[in-house]
Amino acid sequence: MTNKRDYYEVLGLSRNASESEIKASYRKLA
Repeated sequence: MTNKRDYYEVLGLSRNASESEIKASYRKLA
């Protein structure tokens, strides 16, 4: 992981990603 705290970038999401999209992407990486 990067030291940069940009979670959208870390998860490969756009700024307007929905909460469900964010959770789905997080689960893939977890």
